[in-house]
Amino acid sequence: STNGTLSINTNSDALKIGTHNDLQFFVDETSLDIISPAIIAAGRQDAKLDIQVNNSVDGLVSLITLDGVSERVGIKNRDPQYDLDVTGDVRISGDLVVIGNSKTISVNSLTVENIVIDLAWPPGALGDGDISGGGIVLHGTGPHVWIYNNPTQAWQTTDNIWLSDSSKVIRIGANDVIST
Repeated sequence: STNGTLSINTNSDALKIGTHNDLQFFVDETSLDIISPAIIAAGRQDAKLDIQVNNSVDGLVSLITLDGVSERVGIKNRDPQYDLDVTGDVRISGDLVVIGNSKTISVNSLTVENIVIDLAWPPGALGDGDISGGGIVLHGTGPHVWIYNNPTQAWQTTDNIWLSDSSKVIRIGANDVIST
């Protein structure tokens, strides 16, 4: 048994070992095999593979963790709790499609570029009876609600409606029903 560090520097773009560029190495008695140019396979089912880099501020840091037991991936997160668990900012240049039963956005501020927020999308996927009770709830000392009620075919609110400009009115059809 030998302790220490082995460093191999090459003048080429890659280190090549083996007659067909096949490579096997061990980390803490776990075999890691490169079985093709794009696949790294761990020899133990409970293996956790960390891809680490050395930076000038923190030293050696884990950038990507592959957890064989939980079958999860962590990015800047050594203990991923979700299939993909990212610590830090994420930028997606392109579309993001999320399919599931629950979507949670937990932020202090949400900015939407579009001028319309669509609820119960896509149109026609739900009937009017299914969307009854849908709307917006703003939580404070008590809930402030703006909810659609299908049986009455009306929006309901728990709060007053204030028209801040006295020239504004509430209309039914073309008729002003409330004005100053």
